[in-house]
Amino acid sequence: MKMSLHRALSELKMLDKRIYAAINSKKYIGYQIGSENPVGFKSKEELEDVIKSGYQSVTDLINRRNLIKSKLVLANATTKIEVAGVEMTIAEAIDQKEYIAYKESLLNELKRQYAVNNQVIERELRDVEIRLDKRLESDLGKDHKNKAQEVEQITTSFMKRYKPNTIDPLSLQKEIDKLEKEITDFEVEVDATLSEINAVTFIELED
Repeated sequence: MKMSLHRALSELKMLDKRIYAAINSKKYIGYQIGSENPVGFKSKEELEDVIKSGYQSVTDLINRRNLIKSKLVLANATTKIEVAGVEMTIAEAIDQKEYIAYKESLLNELKRQYAVNNQVIERELRDVEIRLDKRLESDLGKDHKNKAQEVEQITTSFMKRYKPNTIDPLSLQKEIDKLEKEITDFEVEVDATLSEINAVTFIELED
């Protein structure tokens, strides 16, 4: 019999619940007093049948779950899809959904450090400008605005020594934009793509 991946996933969830329920509800051993019938049963043979059939039903559920899971794993490993322009298997796409969480954490940290660094630069720059004004007033007097050449010389020298400069070998804003687009594009497409492929891809189960 054929089964879509979508149905296989649904049955796996159902089987997980049924297996645990069955395991905890079946009787696997019993006893009798002398030659009396086991309590609640008409005969020793009836209890034996109940135990055997109960155990068989549990193992059948487990075996079916393992069969569907193995077929699903194989299909996921061999069926190709395209997500955000990148070809990958279903298994890789599922793994990417977990992997993308790491990229989201990285993106958040890049944004945080970028914002903090900019705040520090702005604060330091304001402080430098205040100090420069005091230096110009000290060296050239309050009317230093009329001494353009001297102001330029002192300003150039002062800023060269004290101006804060960002060290940005990653071009962080571009990297943030790139990472943000990559994450967004993947998240927008992956669930829809997996849903579509799961509906049209089938596994073969023995009747």
